[in-house]
Amino acid sequence: MVADTKYGTYANYVALEQQGIRASIPPHSTMSDRGDYSADRFVYEFAADR
Repeated sequence: MVADTKYGTYANYVALEQQGIRASIPPHSTMSDRGDYSADRFVYEFAADR
């Protein structure tokens, strides 16, 4: 089974393994797993295009 991170949950890994299916799914991550800075902490500067 191949899927994207949305499906990379513990429950999905267990269900697939119980059926003898090998999964190739990256683990599902939450905002806290991605670091301390969410997108709302950044400001786009149009003139500098950054």
